[in-house]
Amino acid sequence: METRPYVRVYKDYIDLLITQDKMRKAVEACCKLCYLNESDNLGVRHTLIALYAFLEEPVLAEGLYQKYQEESSFMLLPMIALYYKLDDNVTAKKYLEKLCENNKNVKKVLTIFKDYNNKGILNEMFEPYYSPGYLEELIFAFIEGSFLYDSVIDFLNWIQDNIPKRSSSKNK
Repeated sequence: METRPYVRVYKDYIDLLITQDKMRKAVEACCKLCYLNESDNLGVRHTLIALYAFLEEPVLAEGLYQKYQEESSFMLLPMIALYYKLDDNVTAKKYLEKLCENNKNVKKVLTIFKDYNNKGILNEMFEPYYSPGYLEELIFAFIEGSFLYDSVIDFLNWIQDNIPKRSSSKNK
């Protein structure tokens, strides 16, 4: 309880380091905060995995992904970006499939972001909270990791082109 103010200020420090493009220092700070705050109620692990993807550190990213075993958009999007950057389309598609299984709104969110539709984002984001697996979670994940996704040229197009096709079971 008494460490909450320190943890929150330290999270702001991490955000400042990212804004200043000091990514390795931000990684160090994230690691320290994850150590100090094991429950990670601020979601620093999400920032850390996006930083690992930005720095193209697959071993560290996979380790963090395995540690938390979380299938949220916050964890899966950076893994997709990482393997896209490394030209490992097979692994990137594997994570994209998981994302599409966990969030049925991938196409809709891509359309909003590809069109730079701020009004569309605001219409969907009526509260500063989200529910796992819903449209808002995916929008928050894109915004929170924007330092990564903005640096990956053609990333949104690649996702759109590789969204798994849903199998239809029509009876004839």
